[in-house]
Amino acid sequence: MGDSPEDFCLAMAWDRTYGAGLWIAEEWWAGGVSDTSATLLEGLHDLLKLDRRTDLQDWIVTSVSLDEERVADFRDAVVTSASQFSSSSDKGLSHADLSVCGLDVDLIFPNSGKYHFAVVDQYSKSTTMPVLVDSQGSVTLAAAPNPPLLLNNRLAEIREFSWHVDIDIAATLNPSCRYTPAESLLSRDEPSLHTWIRTGRRGLSYEAPSYGFVPAGAAPEDRLSRPKVRKPSLFAWAESKAAGNGYTVSSSGAGLHGELLSTMLGSREGIVDTMSGQMRATLRSFIADAKNARKEFSDGGGCIVRDSVFLTFREMTRRFPGETEELREILDEHLSKGLLRRGLVLGCALCNHVVFQPVDKLASINECPRCGNRNALQQPRWRIPHDEPEWFYDLHPTAVLLMRQNGDIPMLLSKHLRSRTSRQFAYVDTSEFELKKAGKSIAELDLLALSEGDVFVAEVKISNDIDSKSNRLRTARKKVLLAEIFDASQIILATTQRRWGEASVAAMNTALRELNQRRYRNVQLRLITGLGTEHVEDQFYRDCAI
Repeated sequence: MGDSPEDFCLAMAWDRTYGAGLWIAEEWWAGGVSDTSATLLEGLHDLLKLDRRTDLQDWIVTSVSLDEERVADFRDAVVTSASQFSSSSDKGLSHADLSVCGLDVDLIFPNSGKYHFAVVDQYSKSTTMPVLVDSQGSVTLAAAPNPPLLLNNRLAEIREFSWHVDIDIAATLNPSCRYTPAESLLSRDEPSLHTWIRTGRRGLSYEAPSYGFVPAGAAPEDRLSRPKVRKPSLFAWAESKAAGNGYTVSSSGAGLHGELLSTMLGSREGIVDTMSGQMRATLRSFIADAKNARKEFSDGGGCIVRDSVFLTFREMTRRFPGETEELREILDEHLSKGLLRRGLVLGCALCNHVVFQPVDKLASINECPRCGNRNALQQPRWRIPHDEPEWFYDLHPTAVLLMRQNGDIPMLLSKHLRSRTSRQFAYVDTSEFELKKAGKSIAELDLLALSEGDVFVAEVKISNDIDSKSNRLRTARKKVLLAEIFDASQIILATTQRRWGEASVAAMNTALRELNQRRYRNVQLRLITGLGTEHVEDQFYRDCAI
């Protein structure tokens, strides 16, 4: 509501986007004393009652030009207005049926529920086509799609007519409605100047006419663009966004380890589920501190060889929260994929060198890798127990390095964010990477996530402080720079601790307010605590809005 042009524009933008926007000029209401005001209030009152009965939608009232107190007065007048109709079951309206929304803080244009327009009878068409998937996960059409001919004869007869085509590749995600360089949206062998293409609401959108060479008298289908589109992976999308701002991105050490393990386990979801699920405590036992672990393994449930930890099945059973049969199934799966190895820990009779010997290399006679001595597989070589040797399990060194760098902690956040996504296949994220300029590291990003169209940049810690006192604000500004480059809607601070330090939140608040002063839409700060526990708290921090 409000008399300014901005109020009218906001109402029209909402109506064109979602099909349910109303503009109320303040002079129509004028305190609710005229006949016009009374009619308006009664109509809105009955409209709210009708929608409440059918559960069609929720209504909010906001304004660009008026303060929230004035808007709240209007809301109160609508809620308390007389009704033109009533029934025996009518309980009237309450303030909860029409909430007052602060424009700068609370008004969010969601990506779901948007309206768009298309030619009748050509609203949507699905087809099966071959695609190419590169090492980063980007998907490219292997052949040109069918020409986007218009079947409507009246439209097809207009020679200079132009229209847009939305095209999407199923089961792939990309940030929508965000600028992406055209060359990253097309196959490498596709001329980028022949097709005007961009990221739209639903996949990719391009102008139907071809901007390449079109000979005179060409058939209608030969005048149209047929681009071999490319849906970049989230990491490839981040590369193109960074390049457009004069930066480059590259995987960090933990990020590279995460990518290798994702390949080993078949997907990013596979490594996230493994590192954040029931096996988490068991796997972290493989990076136990040598001094303390030797005391823990005094009963022979595990051993340490040159800082490498090896565990028996009974030791892993003790650390696994589920049933033994469930652990057996999980171990067999990880053994088949190479995440774990089964073998014996053997010593050399000549040089006393101890080594883990995987079952694939075990033999009656085993050669010492240090001195070359050939050792018979006898009880002195495995020492304990005295009857028959006990199998030990070894975790892949890449997984050990990942956890030593706390690279598994962002996966706890990944699991949490995925659990908060309402629709299946609406979430994707990346491993850790660095933002660089001229080869110099500028900032590190623990997690870049896309959830239901929103982009998140996240800082994940095992402490409750983003940095030391002298570096807090500098670190906060680096996170804000990442949010600006990747056009994020949220900055997430996540920790395994029960709460964030006030100084860190204040530093992020200061840096984020600096960004929001020069943006048309506020970036929100989201605080998540208790990762990896049963009591995860997830809330937004409001003060950083402008």
